[in-house]
Amino acid sequence: MKHEGREKRKDFRFSLLVPVRLVHLEEGWKVEGHTDNLSAGGCLMVVARGDPAPFEPGSLCEVDLGLPDGKVFLVSKVVRKASGQDGKECLALQFVSVARKDQDRIARFVLQAEVQTKRSGCGKETEPGGGGFQK
Repeated sequence: MKHEGREKRKDFRFSLLVPVRLVHLEEGWKVEGHTDNLSAGGCLMVVARGDPAPFEPGSLCEVDLGLPDGKVFLVSKVVRKASGQDGKECLALQFVSVARKDQDRIARFVLQAEVQTKRSGCGKETEPGGGGFQK
């Protein structure tokens, strides 16, 4: 998903694959996917096409982020929904209610991933180990 124009974000974002579970706060609908990019203020979530149908812009959702050091639970707002590549759908999420310590954990994780990528010199997406969801 490409966004033309000037960036509106205040937080640094980085391409990272992190497991995500989303629950619609009003209807209880659930969907699982992964991030395409992540920042302390939001993420771009990728899911199978058709899965996010009820998740429209403005929807409030509970988010479980599967970081390697443990899950982060927060509330987000869907700000954009679009078709992605390979039959996927993308949901742009803005974090609207997150504990300061969890926001700091996310920011630290993003920064560490960037440093690790620069040190390796590969510039590719980082896929962290662990943090997955148990079924």
